[in-house]
Amino acid sequence: MRKDAMPDEFVRIVMESDELLERIKVLRAKPRLTLTDLKELVDLKLALRRVCPPGRFGWLDGRPVIDILKTTIQLEKENKIS
Repeated sequence: MRKDAMPDEFVRIVMESDELLERIKVLRAKPRLTLTDLKELVDLKLALRRVCPPGRFGWLDGRPVIDILKTTIQLEKENKIS
């Protein structure tokens, strides 16, 4: 393993946040949210806040918009390829 390789925990965190964001996106795409949907949306947003603290993300309007960790992982993958 390379010294500068991204720790598995960081990769796991990025995957988890991507999954949460995808589930939020699916819920928001519904034309009408039920009470159950709204509760799930709140739970997903809380889970996202735990995984994505402000120090890791640039936030805009209550949503993470720039994932510093994910960008770092992508740059590392690009460096391995080139």
